[in-house]
Amino acid sequence: MADSRKRRKKPDRWRQSTTSQRDETAWTPCLGQALYYVTGVAVMCWLAAKYSAYLETLHENNLWFSNIEEVKREISFRTEQGFYYAYYKQLVHAAHFTAGVCDLTRDNATEHRTINALQRFNIYQEVALAAVYRLFGLQVAPILFYVRSVFALQGLALSCVFATSWLLSGTWYAGALSVVFHVINRSMRH
Repeated sequence: MADSRKRRKKPDRWRQSTTSQRDETAWTPCLGQALYYVTGVAVMCWLAAKYSAYLETLHENNLWFSNIEEVKREISFRTEQGFYYAYYKQLVHAAHFTAGVCDLTRDNATEHRTINALQRFNIYQEVALAAVYRLFGLQVAPILFYVRSVFALQGLALSCVFATSWLLSGTWYAGALSVVFHVINRSMRH
């Protein structure tokens, strides 16, 4: 019996020493996993910002957009781009923002009858951009704010591609790879 008691005490001591060792090293895997996620999110944000800047540079090199007059900037918009910008401009230059929104809900200049342009043309994004522009009273020209916001939204869309690839594959490396493929294939779409 004395031998069996000694045997029982040894495992108890062993459990106490390994439990304290486990407690001391339990944070190591969590720290590594947190660092992995923080690195992935940082890479995603960096790639989105770089892509947005890349698109703005392409646009600037193509049109010299920041160096031309306001009217020429507006003329450079093609088809739907100019159409949606006109609604944004209408809201920015309205006497009151709410009056501008009411004018959009009773628009009779676009079609032969009175329509609700907000619902008909889905211009909620332009309304949101105009609200941000008016709310913060930015010192940049409205057209430059609009164009830069569009490029920032393209960066956001790219980060969604990154996040979707990351979630589907389980690794952020796949997200970075999908972003690279997106940027490489961009020239093939145009």
